Amino acid sequence: MGFEVFATDISETAIAWVKEKAAERSVRADFRAANVLDPSCWPEGFFGFALDSLCLHCIIGRDRAVFLNEVRRVLRPGGLLHVHTICGQVTDPLVLRDFDPLSRCHVIRGDALRYIGLADAILEEIADAGFEIRRSAVRTRETPNDQDDLIVDATKPA
Repeated sequence: MGFEVFATDISETAIAWVKEKAAERSVRADFRAANVLDPSCWPEGFFGFALDSLCLHCIIGRDRAVFLNEVRRVLRPGGLLHVHTICGQVTDPLVLRDFDPLSRCHVIRGDALRYIGLADAILEEIADAGFEIRRSAVRTRETPNDQDDLIVDATKPA
């Protein structure tokens, strides 16, 4: 469709896999194994659009603000951030067993794996990072073992 595509994942294995899949489909993109919290990954104002597809809930604690500030930095003024993350009340018994309601994290053997925040708290985080929320919607879980999804479009002020 004429877009230049850049993608980042912390997993070298995931990057190798997506490069293979892209080659099979003749899709060109710049795939990089990198940490989204690293400010040297992309230059300031480089992107007009940033897609967070199920990454934000994997970022825990203070790193969440670092991540959102980094996304704001690499977006040009007026750029759009599209977020798809999990949210809401936890109902899956397997997750509930290891869910800390204070931190809202799914914790296994002392390691927080997922942040499962409430939609309003996540929207507040995004706004506090300097984004203007344009629209948001919660997609309700399909089964009791799923989580709700929060879909957000936010812009970096011009």
